[in-house]
Amino acid sequence: MPVTKIADKKYRASYQKRLKNGDRIVKKRVFDKKSDAEKQLLNWEMEFSSGDRINDGSISLPDYFMKWVNTFKRPSISNRTYEHYMTTYNTFNTYFPDTSIGSISRLEYQKFVNDYAGGKDLRNPHTRSRETVSKLHTHIRASILSAVEDGYIRRNFTNSITISGKRPVKTLTNYLEAEDFETLRAYFIKHLTSLNISQQMAYIAMMTGMRVAEIAALQDTPEDLNYDHTTICVTKSYDWHDDGFKPTKTTLPREIDVPKELLDQLQQFAKRNYPNSRRLIFANNKGVIPDNHTINDYLQQTLRMCNVNRPDFTFHGLRHSHASYLIYKDVDIYYISQRLGHSKVSKTLDVYAHLLKRKEKKEIEKTLNAIF
Repeated sequence: MPVTKIADKKYRASYQKRLKNGDRIVKKRVFDKKSDAEKQLLNWEMEFSSGDRINDGSISLPDYFMKWVNTFKRPSISNRTYEHYMTTYNTFNTYFPDTSIGSISRLEYQKFVNDYAGGKDLRNPHTRSRETVSKLHTHIRASILSAVEDGYIRRNFTNSITISGKRPVKTLTNYLEAEDFETLRAYFIKHLTSLNISQQMAYIAMMTGMRVAEIAALQDTPEDLNYDHTTICVTKSYDWHDDGFKPTKTTLPREIDVPKELLDQLQQFAKRNYPNSRRLIFANNKGVIPDNHTINDYLQQTLRMCNVNRPDFTFHGLRHSHASYLIYKDVDIYYISQRLGHSKVSKTLDVYAHLLKRKEKKEIEKTLNAIF
């Protein structure tokens, strides 16, 4: 019997179970009352028969996280994304180096999140944004959900955690005003036949609002340059780490309306640049696409030639400038949102709120002048 009477009028609860992985659970405990022994036996039955815990959660949190990443994530993620997971691993490996996954309480984990947000962690002490803290928490939470599913622990200690950190300043500054946008566009059009690869990419970003990785992935194929619809089809982005393709940031493919002349220009760029087996439009003679550092250097050189003094301006600002210029030209915000590939128009409204506010003031003035 699992509950047996032993010496000194005491009762021993005994429990054994062999798990699917071959491990064996053995539990024994002595009680003064038989009812208490039976209650404990029932608790063990409920705990282990439902797979709530394996090995008493004795594996350390960092060790389990690494096993989880390498088993469930590594086969399907890029090297860049894997580096992000390793950053998470290094962070809590410093904070919880030998702590078993089954011994961490929600209170302890919340303190870890607070310390990380406030810059009190041991590895890299500086305050962090809510977005950074949220990304770290998302990684850990996903692994702990898996640990519960696998039976390493009974409860998810990452539930109902409060994410703190610096709130980002949402005012958009990385864009060109309409006059500077028109000056840069005019320069590109005037020197179209002599632009280097980085400048060609910048020109396409201005005219389409595409991200740098989406432009880098463009190929001289009907799938990317659609002459039937006169559109550029954005279905992938380029991964500099793996020298290959990956999904776009928004994951959903989109078509960007362009004039036929721009499609012709892209094909001309492809012919002027060096041929490569993948038919990449913006690859050099070695099949290499300029990296962000190179592209931004050439962009700054071009801005200086145009007498546009913006040392803080980056390539991604061309995407913002494209959208900002369309807003300035009274293009419908819903169409702009689709053009940028935002999954929801609320994203576009949020990013460009200050420009829309400026436009709203002009509309108020027009309305009052019209009525009064």
